[in-house]
Amino acid sequence: MQNQTSIFTTGSTFLRVLLLGTIMLGWSASAPTPTLAQNQTRVDFIWVVLQTDSAPNAGTNSDIQILFKQTHGPSGPRIIIRNFVNRPWDENEAGRTETYTPRLEELQTNGAYMTVADFQNKSDICFQILGSDAWLLNSVWIIGRSGDNFMLLNSAIWPQNAWLSTKSSEGLNARNLYGQKCALTN
Repeated sequence: MQNQTSIFTTGSTFLRVLLLGTIMLGWSASAPTPTLAQNQTRVDFIWVVLQTDSAPNAGTNSDIQILFKQTHGPSGPRIIIRNFVNRPWDENEAGRTETYTPRLEELQTNGAYMTVADFQNKSDICFQILGSDAWLLNSVWIIGRSGDNFMLLNSAIWPQNAWLSTKSSEGLNARNLYGQKCALTN
């Protein structure tokens, strides 16, 4: 089982301020565009902050995955899939905010690594639901760490009615940060 920690229990005051500042400032649906030098900055660790919509039945008990494209590796680009570990409480319930920390360490071997650029294209970051309990996001923030530096890698206000579900009558099983069908899945 992957080790996943909430940013609210890691003791990192900086991350709390970054996240709260983002919320208070009403960060737009697009993250700031980094410069070319920043684009090549390696990312050691990420926090994925997901807020479930407050609409009726928006929460889910189904397992969720994040998918993204890793572009820096010896064999070229590849699709990375990380499961969000189930917790002892009901996570992803309507109106709740959850924080997940998908592991990147094992991706950074044999010359492969993640960069800021890997997280900039909203089409190359997707969420996939694995169970039949539909889910509706409200917003997403992806925060990265490179050494001692923290940065907002991407964020999105989720489109209304962009439900995730394995039942085609309820929605799509995988969507990118635009809320559109994910091109990273079959």
